[in-house]
Amino acid sequence: MIQSRYRSSLCVLALISVCGLIPAPLRAADPVCDPKDPKKCAVSLKVGEPAPFAGQLLTPTLAIDLGQKADSFDKRLSLELGYKTRTLQIELDLERRLRKIDLDAFQRSETLLLTRLEEAHYRPWYEHPAFVSVVTAAILSLVFYGSIEVLRAI
Repeated sequence: MIQSRYRSSLCVLALISVCGLIPAPLRAADPVCDPKDPKKCAVSLKVGEPAPFAGQLLTPTLAIDLGQKADSFDKRLSLELGYKTRTLQIELDLERRLRKIDLDAFQRSETLLLTRLEEAHYRPWYEHPAFVSVVTAAILSLVFYGSIEVLRAI
């Protein structure tokens, strides 16, 4: 907002300086106004002429100098804005890459943990409780049957 006011004031000063550079026969006595804001006007004056409106009187040299400063201010502002935009874009890209790397790492960690969990629950078929109990019962039955047969044979 303040920069806009500053620029507008400097544009009026630039208009004044341009009016000062126009040769006298080509100049009109009417003020030149900004089409966006009719309250911002400039007019060229000669020594002793009454001013058509109230305001500040600047020499053409000062008006040109202020206009050039405003122009260099706009260029510098544009350069700084471009620099900040590029810097922030680089930071954003870096942050996105880091987030992607983090996501990949978490996905790999999850896959590894799920694999370990499956391996922890995996048992060979011969260690399954149903198989072990059936085999144990069969062996005990054979041992008892064998011992009974040995006792009968004696």
